Amino acid sequence: MRESFVAVHYETERPESGLVLTADFQELDGRWIAECLELGTPAYADSLADARSELWEAIELQLNEVSEMGFLDEFLRQHNVTYFPIRPPKSGSSWIAPQFARTK
Repeated sequence: MRESFVAVHYETERPESGLVLTADFQELDGRWIAECLELGTPAYADSLADARSELWEAIELQLNEVSEMGFLDEFLRQHNVTYFPIRPPKSGSSWIAPQFARTK
């Protein structure tokens, strides 16, 4: 089973950017195996809900650590992942689809 989701980067309490990622889930011998297809991040658990939660936590830790080390842009380029800006709408404005950033 596959699911797409958005990982959102926050600067203070305001969302700054997001990544569209894909998770693959498989049940094998009563355990769930989860993997982020773009980043290669794995997780394992006894239930689908726990596998999903473990995967999201692993991705969050991975992205935060790579960011703190100072090479997030390089890491995302190597994995062909593009992040896009998130701009909260102003009062009275309409929602529009985000413009995806182009990779170099």
